[in-house]
Amino acid sequence: WRGMILLGVAVPAGLLVFIRLMSPLAALNQAAAQAAAGDLSVRLEISNNDELGELSSNFNTMLERLKSNFDRTRWLAYGDGLTRLANKTAFNEQLRKYVQLDRPPGALLLIDLDGFKRFNDAYGQEEGDRILTIIAQRLRKVLALYAPKFSAAAGKARPLLARLSGDEFGILIPGARSAPEIQSMANAILDEIAAPIDLSGHNACLSARIGIALYPHDAGDARNLLTSVNFAIDEAKKNGGGTWCFFEPSMSQKAIRRMTLQNELRRAMRENEFVVHYQPKIDVREGTIAGCEALVRWQQPSGKLVAPGEFIEAAEESGLIREIGDFVLEESCLAAARWAADGYDCGVAVNVSALQFASNDFTQAVFRALEKAGLPPSKLELELTESVAMTNPERMLEQIGPLREKGVRFAIDDFGTGHSSLAYLTRLPFDVFKIDQSFVQSMTEDKHARVIVQTVLAMAESLGYRTVAEGVETREHFAFLQLHCCDYVQGYYFAKPMIEADLVSMLAAERESLSRADPPTYAQAV
Repeated sequence: WRGMILLGVAVPAGLLVFIRLMSPLAALNQAAAQAAAGDLSVRLEISNNDELGELSSNFNTMLERLKSNFDRTRWLAYGDGLTRLANKTAFNEQLRKYVQLDRPPGALLLIDLDGFKRFNDAYGQEEGDRILTIIAQRLRKVLALYAPKFSAAAGKARPLLARLSGDEFGILIPGARSAPEIQSMANAILDEIAAPIDLSGHNACLSARIGIALYPHDAGDARNLLTSVNFAIDEAKKNGGGTWCFFEPSMSQKAIRRMTLQNELRRAMRENEFVVHYQPKIDVREGTIAGCEALVRWQQPSGKLVAPGEFIEAAEESGLIREIGDFVLEESCLAAARWAADGYDCGVAVNVSALQFASNDFTQAVFRALEKAGLPPSKLELELTESVAMTNPERMLEQIGPLREKGVRFAIDDFGTGHSSLAYLTRLPFDVFKIDQSFVQSMTEDKHARVIVQTVLAMAESLGYRTVAEGVETREHFAFLQLHCCDYVQGYYFAKPMIEADLVSMLAAERESLSRADPPTYAQAV
């Protein structure tokens, strides 16, 4: 019986020892399984100073380092290092989850800074990065102010602010369904962005454009919601800086039409469907043709002639405007060279698009067109809009300097419609001011338009600039311009834009009339 007693004591004791030895190993095994499943926050309790305790301590250290490395890797994948906001990848993933989980209604805001590149170029990348950091802080401030207003309807979903690209930010706001509240937040964002920022001792003021799309009202999935908000911000961009715009279904329809038109323009370029028409410019004092302006037209296969107002915007958006502009420049130089060979003293004025002018080889492209045509540079006049001329004045001077030295003349087109300093504009190396037709056509009824036209003409005369008034359609228009010493006029009162053959016929008729001392009909109108 003594053996039975010893056995009864030894078995439980051995079992207790076994459990005590194996328990830490079981805990270690369970923790390893949790870590393998992705839970790196698990930790082992260290109760012994033996080898098992040391193993547990090393295991915990390993998990801490793994978690630290994982968090860092995750931040590199989903965070923006400059602004410390979420990045585009994180934003898109969060948006997809938000929509897939059938969350409550919300709003998506896309924010694009206006003219950030100009500041970045002017002050350098370091200051540009500081601008973005400050804007991110201001956006956080606005979001913190407005998020509580939407929290009740948001449930567990949380708002997200992200930097999507260089100067573009996105905000996802669950629970936002009130248009007035969303408008208020958009206005607050615009106000914060517009607040001055000190850059190297100078106050810089930015503006932004905001596109807004609502879930699920505007789209029920992430892809279409992003498409909708991009349509909205495109519309906001058309309305100028410092604006916001909600998505509307008509925007997608317009976008489809615009893309269709752009495809048609590409086909038209391949099929040589663009043609150049010429509108004569009349010398006010002499009553003779002093030159002409080249104007592009789209001759469709159906025979329809499409005016540039119907396709220029689409051409600019697609980048085709440069190809079209180069074609018009080359064709106009060839035509003017033909007129000169036939003895007609008729130069040509060609409009230059912003994309053309921004090209690094613009100056050389003009020289190539002149050389190919054999046209003297003095017979070519290039027209730049005020906005193109003032975008980068230093760059503009570099582009036009070599051309002016060779005799090419430059005109400010649509003068008076921009927002540039008049004093600054008059110091730029231009030869001609073209008065915009909107002033010319309204000056007989609008006192302010008359004052503007009269002021421009007087200023140009005193500074030695030539002036051209476009859009002259009535005798009254012409009489006023003649009275105030405008140099040249063009418009339907004298002649519509016409094909080259008709212009040559007009030049021939003028030459014949002058040889008989019998002024042509348009000279009689003068």
